[in-house]
Amino acid sequence: MTRIPYPLAVAALLPVLLAACTTSSPEVAASPVTTAGAISTPADGAEVQQCARFTGTATLADGKTLVLAMKNIDNNDPTAYVQFVENFGDPSTLSSWRGVQFFGNGDDSAGQHYQVSLLAVDLVTAQDAAGSGQDADVNALAAKSTELATVKLTRIAGTPADHCA
Repeated sequence: MTRIPYPLAVAALLPVLLAACTTSSPEVAASPVTTAGAISTPADGAEVQQCARFTGTATLADGKTLVLAMKNIDNNDPTAYVQFVENFGDPSTLSSWRGVQFFGNGDDSAGQHYQVSLLAVDLVTAQDAAGSGQDADVNALAAKSTELATVKLTRIAGTPADHCA
């Protein structure tokens, strides 16, 4: 067996060692953004008048936006009434979001209970529904969404001074 002198053996391995040190490591794929959200106000169990302002936080995956959906849980109405949060068309602004929701007509629904859900929905689908001008298209967003958070509220008499404008 022929032995290669030590300096020649290292010299022979040098290209392999250099390649190992200079080869870039494989890129690590970015973690996908998990869509999540919370309703900060009003708190679960709160009393609300004919309309109420909602606030919260969210983290949205690309192509998603937020809407609020309200259901009366006392009158067996299956409709989820959808309202767009402010700036829904620009999801990059929705890490802290605001919106309004309405409860009944006048004081007719005082004493009834409602569930309001924060929903993530496809941005293009939401924009299309908003552009249609049809309540049915907007309310249909509830069935095409992912629920992020809910609160249950009790309707009391009264209309806020600003009418949630």
